[in-house]
Amino acid sequence: MELNEFKNQLYNDLVQLIEESRALVANTANKTITLMYWKIGHRINIDFFDNQRAGYGKQIMSQLATQLQQHFGKRGFQERNIRRMM
Repeated sequence: MELNEFKNQLYNDLVQLIEESRALVANTANKTITLMYWKIGHRINIDFFDNQRAGYGKQIMSQLATQLQQHFGKRGFQERNIRRMM
C-alpha cells in the first residue's frame, strides 16, 4: 500500500471513529436528560402535588423554578419547562 493511500485510509478511519463516538455521546446525553426531566415531573406530580395541592401550585412552581435557575442556571428550568416535565 502506498504511503498516501495509507494516510488517507487512516484519516478516514479516524474520522469515522470520532463521528461514531460523538453520536454515541449525544445519544446517551439526550436519553439521560429526557429521563431526568421525566423523573422531575414524576416527583412533583406524585410526591408533592398528589393531585390535592393544585390551589397554590402556581406559586410553588414559580418559586421552585426560581430556585432551580439560581442553582443550575436559567437554561431548561423556567417555570414553563417544569410544567412540561409534569
